[in-house]
Formats: sequence, structure tokens, C-alpha cells
Amino acid sequence: MLGLHRYVLTIWKQPGALPVDELKAAFPPTARLRFNSRNFIAKYNLGVPVAANFYQAKFDEHVREKRGLRLSTGFKDQQIVPDVVDEAPVLTVEVKYASGTIINLGAELTPAQVKDIPEYLSWRVDEPNALYTLCLTDPDAPSRADPKYREFVHWLVVNVRGQDISSGQTLVEYAPSSPGKDTGLHRYCLLLYKQPTGVINPDFKPINSSSSREERRSFRIRDFAVKNGLQGPVAGNYYLAQYQD
Repeated sequence: MLGLHRYVLTIWKQPGALPVDELKAAFPPTARLRFNSRNFIAKYNLGVPVAANFYQAKFDEHVREKRGLRLSTGFKDQQIVPDVVDEAPVLTVEVKYASGTIINLGAELTPAQVKDIPEYLSWRVDEPNALYTLCLTDPDAPSRADPKYREFVHWLVVNVRGQDISSGQTLVEYAPSSPGKDTGLHRYCLLLYKQPTGVINPDFKPINSSSSREERRSFRIRDFAVKNGLQGPVAGNYYLAQYQD
């Protein structure tokens, strides 16, 4: 579980006016993810805060729904709609790796951060015994500019009961993100589908760690969903990554 988060509100007395234009350039919206308050304080000589407060909060359905709106916008802005799916999901799949890395609605991650299978996944389950299919796919193979191998499938699990990923049948073993050199940012799309008819038995050759990369190429989650009567995607998430030496 992600558990409680600490939210700290602090106020400093400035020694003078701060360079607003410099701050805007240095801290775009994406900088929220790795902001270091200690470094900021030191750089602008803020010293000791003159006042402070804090509270604790944890994930709930309100957060999931709010993030769902951002997810839908992100899918459209990044053209995951229509490159991968016809409609964006309205709910998020929450993902955390053993390193502490989370998938944060389109934030850029490094291949090293996502090299291992996630240790935690969560999504809203309306029916305790509902079955789901989970897929992680890269539509930008070998690159977004030249997606001739769209899509490269990184992970595919069917017949997942509730949120218990271990209960599912793995058709494609997890493969970490591995974008090629000079291919730019890749979009890694995590998609969750509901299986309205119950257990499915796809006509699909399993792919494991010993399979060739070619076997993962030219997968289409849209086609897989239609062929197997899947509903959705009902939830999702995504991140961006590029080549790492």
C-alpha cells in the first residue's frame, strides 16, 4: 500500500525579491515530481522557516477520480487516443515499484526505475469477483516518428481476479522499458480491461523471457480486446521513457 503521505506547509521570510522569471523556467509543472525543498532553501538563502504546519493523508476514491480526469486529458494530449485506444479510461491504475518509483500520469521515468515488475498495483473494483486483463504496451516501436512495429507488448496478464495480479494467467512476461538509442521518448501505456463474460482462453502464443524481441512486436491491444470480448479500457496509466546508457 502507498500509505500515509506527509504534507508540509512552510513559510519563509525572503531576504529580498526572488527572480520570478528564473523560477518559472526552472520549475515547470513536471518539476513537481523531484522537487527538493532543501536545495531550494539553500539556493535562495531562505534560512529557517518563520511558520509551518502539516497534515497527513492517504489515497481514497476522491483522489482516484480526480486523477482520472488528468489521465483522460493526458491520453488525448499524448495521442494515446487514437494511437492505442479509441477512448481514454476515466479511472487510474495506481502502480508502485520496489524502488519507490510510482507511475505518475505521464511523468518521465528512466528504464532503470522500471526495470523490475511492479510490486504494487491497485484499481477500483466494483465487483469482488470481477475478472480483468492488464496490459503494458509501447506504441512507439522503434520510435514515435516511425512506429512500424507498433505495438511492442511488455506485459499481458488475463483472468486477474479483483486486484490480485498473482491470480491471473500471464501471457506475456514482464519486460522492462528498453527504448532504442536516438529514438526519443516512448509512451508506455498501462491498460486495464474488464472481462464481462468471465474467464477467457485467448488464442495467443505465450511470450516469456526466452522469447525473441520480434515476438513482442506488432501487438495490438485494441485488436486483442475486440477478439476476446474485453470491456474498456476501464482504467489505465502511462509514463514516458527514453534511451538510457
